[in-house]
Amino acid sequence: MPLNRFESFDNKVKELVLKFESIMSERKIQYLDIDELEDVIDFYLETGDVVMMEEAVRYAAKIFPASVSIKLRRAQFLGITGKYDDAISLLHELKKIEADNCEVLYTLGVVYGQIGKGNLAIDYYIQSGKAGYDMDVVNENIGGEYQRIGDYDTAIKYYKKVLKENASNEDVVFELSICFDALGQDMECVEYMTYFVKENPYSANAWLALGLSYKNLELYEKAIQSFDYVLAINEKKIFAYTGKASCYSLLNRYSDAISVLNEALNFCKEKELIFLLLGKNYEETNNYELAAIYYKKATYIFPGLVEAWIRMCMCYIALGDANTALEYLEKALEHNPDSREIHTEAARLYLDLDYEDTVAELLQMLLDKGFDDEQTWFEFILMHINVEKYEIALKLVNEAYGHIDDQFELNMFEIICLYMTGKKELAYELLRTSLVKYPKSFCKKILAMHTSIMEDIHVVDIFDSVDDDIDDF
Repeated sequence: MPLNRFESFDNKVKELVLKFESIMSERKIQYLDIDELEDVIDFYLETGDVVMMEEAVRYAAKIFPASVSIKLRRAQFLGITGKYDDAISLLHELKKIEADNCEVLYTLGVVYGQIGKGNLAIDYYIQSGKAGYDMDVVNENIGGEYQRIGDYDTAIKYYKKVLKENASNEDVVFELSICFDALGQDMECVEYMTYFVKENPYSANAWLALGLSYKNLELYEKAIQSFDYVLAINEKKIFAYTGKASCYSLLNRYSDAISVLNEALNFCKEKELIFLLLGKNYEETNNYELAAIYYKKATYIFPGLVEAWIRMCMCYIALGDANTALEYLEKALEHNPDSREIHTEAARLYLDLDYEDTVAELLQMLLDKGFDDEQTWFEFILMHINVEKYEIALKLVNEAYGHIDDQFELNMFEIICLYMTGKKELAYELLRTSLVKYPKSFCKKILAMHTSIMEDIHVVDIFDSVDDDIDDF
């Protein structure tokens, strides 16, 4: 809530609210008519003051128990406080009384949207529009529902309808860009936003969408120019700073990226992201000392920022300070006891330092926490394969067979481990068996991580002996 809660309201509303609060606090006997009480309730709704909204709704219901408009506001209160069934029940009662009440229909759409029933929400939004509700609001909400259910193409159609009538709706511009991004339609986004900014040159979100799409298309200079336009309109737009810095990083212009990120610190409330990005840029320039400092700053603000912990430890490894790396690994695990990622990445670092017992403990901890799945087993198998600890990897493969139903990749990992530990005849036999069940292309894709296997004449003969039609499996 803003420090001045009346900032967006006129004096009439302010006087009514203060009058109502005086009645509540001093038990004064004063009269507010139904229109005035509606204004008071709406004020609390718009400012998010749930406690006072409840007081106002209860007070109004005592004075005007039969009022549909007061009951409607009670339903809105029930919706925003999570009492969805009660809200829907009350709204359907009101619908029976006033079937064409556009606000009742609209609120039904809102509540059904809150509980994830997108199709019902859309239906009621459409009905509310036909009954006279503001079509810009209706179309925006319908677009939001289609976006939530993943129908981005339809969401785009509705968002475009809104912007055709009200180009100043920056929220819709932003949501539209998200839909384009979800569909991977960067060219379509550039085409639409280029036309849009010609008509609306001060739309910060349109320029931001252009910048992000240009970045995705690897047109970094154009992206930087678009981000500059954003910042000329609104110097506090953090996404423009991070987008611009990212472009500079991708162009290997790390000092420029660092300069932009330092500027962003003047406006960013959640500084941990900026510190993380600064750390990455310093790391790219091999300035591991400074990178570690910024990662440390990020974790100090937000201890749950796993990537910062991991990168900080990697910086200390690069500096040859294994003891400090291990110290921060322990702190990372302490702050993120339920994070799969921190356990896995910690295991990689411990493995690099040859702490195999600790790696085994971390795997067991993950299994005990319920992460007994393909991702966990595959990551631990592969990390051992990558450092050529094939005997241990083979042991993990054999353990994993009892936990994973889809055994294709396990077969491939086993072939690699058998081959690289000298058990080549067993590897050949397992490959023959696998090629009966799986396409050649799948098998080659996994085995290609070891060129020595794929260059083995016996392996080549085994692949050649398999009928081509099996490859079309």
